[in-house]
Amino acid sequence: MLLVTLGAGASYDSVNVHTAYEEFEWLDANGRRPPLADEIFGSREDLAKYADRYPQARGLIVELRAGLARGGGSLEQQLAIVQERAATHPRDASRLMAVRFYIRDLIRDVTDEWLRTAHWCTNFHALIAKLDRWSRSAGQNVLVAAYSDDSVHPVRRFRTRASEAAQRPTLGALSR
Repeated sequence: MLLVTLGAGASYDSVNVHTAYEEFEWLDANGRRPPLADEIFGSREDLAKYADRYPQARGLIVELRAGLARGGGSLEQQLAIVQERAATHPRDASRLMAVRFYIRDLIRDVTDEWLRTAHWCTNFHALIAKLDRWSRSAGQNVLVAAYSDDSVHPVRRFRTRASEAAQRPTLGALSR
C-alpha cells in the first residue's frame, strides 16, 4: 500500500499558473492565490473584507500581524499562546472564536475562487490519475490522507479507473 499525505497549504500550488488559463496570470500577479499561513492576516486588499465581517477579531488580527512581522513564531504558535491566554481572559476567547471564523471564511472563499478559475483542473487530478496508473500496474492500494489548516478529514482507500477519477470534480473527493 502507498500512503500519500496532502498537507495544509496544498491549495497554494494546486494549479500551475504558468500553464493554466490567462485568468490565473491575473490572479497570481494580483496576489489572489490562496494565502499561506503567514499571509492570512496580511494587508492584501481582497482579504480586508474578512476583518470587516468579524469586527470582534480586529484587535487579535493586529496582534497576530505584529507578531508575524517581528518573527514572534509561526501563526500556529501565536494562536496557541492566545488559546492559553483565553482560558483566563474570556474576551480573548471571544476574539479567538472570531479569528477562527475569519480564517475559515477566508480560506474557503479564496480557495473556491482559485479553483473555480481553474475550472477544477488541478494538480490534484493529475496526481490521482498517476496514482491510479501506479496502483493498477503495481497491484497495490493507495491511501490518500488530506489535511487542511483547520481540520483532519477522513481518509479513504481508493482503487478507481482513471475515468472515475476524472468525474470527481471537487477536492473533497480526495478526503472523504
